[in-house]
Amino acid sequence: PQAREILRHALPGVHQIELVSELSELKDYINATIPDAVFIGFEWVRDNIPNLSFLKDHFTVVYGEKIDVDSRIKLLDVGISRVTTGALAQPENLLNLLNIHQYRQKELRSEYQKKVTRGSMREFKLQELLLHSISDGRNLILKIQNHQYFAKLRLFQGKIIEANTPGLTGVAAALKILQQERGTFRMRSYSQSEELTTFPNSTFGVLAEARFERELISDFFENLGIENPNIEVKKDLPRQDEPFQQDLHKLLALVKEEKKLEQIFWKTPFTPLKTLRLLQLLLNQEIIVPVKEELPEQHLTREDVEFIRTNLLGDKTDGVLLVFGTPSSGKTQLIKTLAGVANCEFKTQQIIDYARLPVGDGLELKVLGVSIEIDFRAIIEKIPTALLANIFLIDCSEDSKIDYTKYVIQQWNANYSIPTIFGLTNLPRDDEASIRELREKLELPPQTPVMVIDPGNFGHIRKLLYHLGHKKTTG
Repeated sequence: PQAREILRHALPGVHQIELVSELSELKDYINATIPDAVFIGFEWVRDNIPNLSFLKDHFTVVYGEKIDVDSRIKLLDVGISRVTTGALAQPENLLNLLNIHQYRQKELRSEYQKKVTRGSMREFKLQELLLHSISDGRNLILKIQNHQYFAKLRLFQGKIIEANTPGLTGVAAALKILQQERGTFRMRSYSQSEELTTFPNSTFGVLAEARFERELISDFFENLGIENPNIEVKKDLPRQDEPFQQDLHKLLALVKEEKKLEQIFWKTPFTPLKTLRLLQLLLNQEIIVPVKEELPEQHLTREDVEFIRTNLLGDKTDGVLLVFGTPSSGKTQLIKTLAGVANCEFKTQQIIDYARLPVGDGLELKVLGVSIEIDFRAIIEKIPTALLANIFLIDCSEDSKIDYTKYVIQQWNANYSIPTIFGLTNLPRDDEASIRELREKLELPPQTPVMVIDPGNFGHIRKLLYHLGHKKTTG
């Protein structure tokens, strides 16, 4: 009934809506066409959330009167774009979400690209940005970040005149950079009337070649038969005088270290096509094999940003999320992981870890990591902005520090009244009995939220943030 109500609010000539009644029917429709948006009632998919991962490349909204926080997290983990409840789940508002999404993708993206400001960070399709730069004749310096890996492009009057990645320069580096379909770029315009360049190719030629290479790489990934695979080394490289033997050893060493195929392509010191040929050689000899890995999406989505802004930051212009724990608790890794998925800088200064998470319109959520083994109260008193919430990490392998940790928790509860959630790290056995035993040792009240987490897994951190935000808004 609600789907038909959405249909009733659709504008003739503006919205064309297709109704489906089965998940298999939706898959078939998406395989046959590319919808602008997909709207799904929560009750329709409540028991089928793991099967929705095929929607992650489409703007998908799951709506419902009430959606519990665990289901919301599961939906985001499989790649759903928006999860909306209450008034926002009404048919007329759902169509407004579509209009806003289309505006962001078309008009707003174009406006952002026309008005690039010094030091701004935006998420664009790189090929689109280059084409706009050519037509506008702009001078730009772009620094591209992919996790902790950086590359650089310099444009003069819209044309590529310099490209650098670790291990590559010139056209080879440009072709590698252009394999990044999207990315977060730090852009800076500059004024100069003349430039000397040794860049041999035209920008249009590089774009055309990059598109050809991207098709070959896409075919390579498709032939593996596994989406976003890991690569496992099954045996050592035989000792023989094969062509590229030294390069094969270099690539094999990277595979052992990195494992994720997409990151291997980005981190090799070789061109994309050479990397592809070397990987194919290793696969043909069964030295490496692709392995499927089911992990939540490791990036901060727009839904995450809006949730943080609404439920943690609220009506404040800035504030601090505190991450508390012993040095071995994982507090530093947690903040590094957050900085990585948000593409922002991580720093350690005077034994304090910190990152600034951008949440739109120039607003930031500051994340500070503080050890409980120092005079933390003196540090907290010096924080100039509002203390919004606290993630308290407990290293479960440190039995000798349990009594001290209990003392700190009691002191914290006596002096601060902000929402707090506890994350357990290095727990030998992740079961209810172990968690209950630790609760008793620390004398935590039954209603205190406690979760077992891996500080390097954003899916786990997302759960902490959503439960913390829910706790903050509900009292």
